[in-house]
Amino acid sequence: MYIERQMSGTLRCVMDEYPIVTVSGPRQSGKTTLVRKCLGGYGYVNLEDSDTAEFARSDPKGFLMRYPAPLVIDEVQRVPGLMSSLQVAVDSRRDAMGQYVLTGSHQSLLRENVAQSLAGRTATATARIGSAGRPSRSSIPRSPAARRMSCAAIRTAFPSTRGPGM
Repeated sequence: MYIERQMSGTLRCVMDEYPIVTVSGPRQSGKTTLVRKCLGGYGYVNLEDSDTAEFARSDPKGFLMRYPAPLVIDEVQRVPGLMSSLQVAVDSRRDAMGQYVLTGSHQSLLRENVAQSLAGRTATATARIGSAGRPSRSSIPRSPAARRMSCAAIRTAFPSTRGPGM
């Protein structure tokens, strides 16, 4: 049985503010389950598969053409070279938010690659072990006013990459 995580609401809100959202955390912390449950309409590709990872390494542009946005890329830290191609892809569609969701479990490597190539293009959320089982009381506010306040608080924590007139 899936229990909605507290992070679900955060994920939904930042998807409207950033072209890429990166969800990091230790293995088995529920990253993949979270994004697949929240983003059922997104394509999904797992770089844990060696053939898929090799394709992404050898032809990152072709990889993104074969797996178009909106897309969840699981275990993205396995192909650090993909970050530059993601940057080009989102820069070509600057007004399209929520294009890609990246997950990764090697936090220091992932953080370094995201900081270098995707600065200003991604919000980063961290999944923690033990948080998956806690029911969420605030992830989906009931009233429209409560939803606006919740998303406004998240936008304050994760400033938008879109400036005036963008």
